[in-house]
Formats: sequence, structure tokens, C-alpha cells
Amino acid sequence: MFRVEMLPAGHGDSLLIAYGDPAAPRYVLIDGGPYYTYRNQRFLKRHALSHRLEDLARQGARLELLVTTHVDADHIEGVVKLLGNWPPGLEIGDLWFNAWPHLVEAPDELLGAEHGEMLSGLIGLKRLNWNAALGGQRVAAPEVGDLAPIPLADGLQLTLLSPRPAELAALAEAWEEELRLAGLDPNSPEKALERLKESARLRPGDLLGAPAPDPQALDEEPCEGDDSPANGSSIAFLAEFEGKRCLFAGDAHPDVLEASLRRLARQWGEPRVRLDAFKVAHHGSGHNLSRELLERVDCPRYLISSNGSYFGHPDPAAMARIILHGGAEPQLCFNYRSEENEVWDNDRLRRDYGYRTQYPAGIIPGLAVEL
Repeated sequence: MFRVEMLPAGHGDSLLIAYGDPAAPRYVLIDGGPYYTYRNQRFLKRHALSHRLEDLARQGARLELLVTTHVDADHIEGVVKLLGNWPPGLEIGDLWFNAWPHLVEAPDELLGAEHGEMLSGLIGLKRLNWNAALGGQRVAAPEVGDLAPIPLADGLQLTLLSPRPAELAALAEAWEEELRLAGLDPNSPEKALERLKESARLRPGDLLGAPAPDPQALDEEPCEGDDSPANGSSIAFLAEFEGKRCLFAGDAHPDVLEASLRRLARQWGEPRVRLDAFKVAHHGSGHNLSRELLERVDCPRYLISSNGSYFGHPDPAAMARIILHGGAEPQLCFNYRSEENEVWDNDRLRRDYGYRTQYPAGIIPGLAVEL
């Protein structure tokens, strides 16, 4: 089996991969969403990240890998909550996260360095394996040479596509400056843990709608790209198991992904990189999904994780690019039904443009996709 479950993470990301023997699958968790994804989901409590992982612990399951793609709050806060409230009995093999020790010099701004220091402090406090598959070094795609897959137990392989060392370099100065303004020191995780204890939301616990969109007109909008250093530092990779492939893009910059996929296609002798699913970057932001990127893959399914709050994701232009450049009869897979995405649940548009859609079956958000 190879299943990708998009957990209900509000405007953020939290993805659970299950693979291997259906009777005893192995698991990989990518991000934890904003803080409320971990608990306090009101009537969605049963489906919150904490309950999902507690179920795995009761089953005797093992989390082979926890990937925190980058420091934005809608990806990292739930991981901070998780490490501060770890389900008893749940084993973890490795944790991938690029923090201060993995960065070099840099310019510009970012959000989330304080969260990053909190997470770093918890990793050290709990003595978890940290980037162990990379020898404790940064999680990054090499600038030159082949993109070599990293093997996990029972045959899953992950090929890093982002960040490159340059994107991590574009984070360090901003990281240090934000910590200075917050009164923290990147070389003193103890202070970050004290700040964590003071955080009310992160501290450890003991068919009315808009008119149908016009994909052709939306496709004419330029993809201006993403210049956020935090997003540029995002870990993205290609996961492979028993011939199935899924690209997990985090919030990575589109030009970085496109360049890595071009290298990978050349390396594998494929005209396009064949995928079974593509978890699109940045919740379907138009800044992170370009026509050039889509032209590097051959993919039938595109996974979009967002409830539309805060930033209105997914962007109509990004969905239009998938519909027009995402292959023959691409499928848009949403883990929520929202005002922003239900405009694509339109029989005329599906007929005219030859795409498919998938939404949660009932009122409970979240979507599992079998590959």
C-alpha cells in the first residue's frame, strides 16, 4: 500500500503517508499544521493530529520519519505541540528539520525563527534522531551531481528536490535578526524552551457562490514566483514505493523544484518525471505553481491542502494551470470543501476542460488518496 492522507489542518499542511504491508503499515508525517491541528478541533477532535497519532501508538505503529518542511507557523506549530505532548508508546525513527545549525549567512525577512528555536530545543530535550539519514547535516538537494534517493525501511525512497544550500543561506541572517528582536539567542535553546512554556497555545501539556472561473483567462496571469526566504528553505522531496511516486513540495519555490525535476528527468532518461500524485506547494498558491514546473511532470493527481482561511488558498490561477497544463484529465484532490475550491466542482467546466475533482465525502474534512 501507498496512501497519502491530508489531515484537516486549516490553512496549513499536515500529511500522513502510510506504506508497506497493509496489515502493518509504516508511517511518515510531513508537518503538523497550525497549533490547533494538534488539538482543540472542537467537533473535529476525533480527527485532530493528536488523536490520529494516539491511534497509531495504540496499534503499536512506528513513525519512521517526521519531516518539518520549514518554519512557517502553519507547518511547524503543530509539530511543536506534538513534541511537547508526544503520544506514549509511539516510536519515531528520524526527524528532518533545518534549524540554525544547518544555516549559513543570508539576507531578508522571515516568519517563524522563534518557532524553529522552540522546536530545536524540544528535539534536543527529547534526544531525538535529527537529520540522521543525512548524518546530522542539513536536509538539502546537492547543487551538482545526481539526486540520490534516501532509503527508508521497507522500500520507501525519498529524493530531495529542495532546498538547495543557497536557499538555506537566504534564511540565516533573517533567522538571527528575528531572534534578536525576540530576545533569544540561536545558541541558547534553553531560552527558547522557557519562551515555549509561556506560550498559551504552544506550551507543552503535561451552493451560493462565485461565478464559474475562466481557466483560459486565469492561465494568462503571470506566475511571479515566491521570494520568501522561509518558503525557499522548505524541504521538498519525491517519495517512491513499489513503483509509485508522490512529490511532496512543502512551500518550495517553483524555480527550485523545476530545476531539480529537470535534473531528475535527465538523470532517469525520462522526458518528464512520472508521478502518481503531486502535493502542490504552498496550499495551491499561484506564486508556487508555474506552467514550467507543471511541464516537468507527468501526473494524474494534484493534492491541495487548505480550508481557504487567512490567505484564500488555493489560488484560481494555480488551479487553472493544473487544469490546462497538468496532463490528460488531471484530478484536483481537496482535503476541505471551501468557498475557494468548490468553484471547480462544476460539471460544465469539467466537461469543457477535461479534469476531475475529489472532495471529502461528508462534512468531516480530510482526504486519503490511495496511490
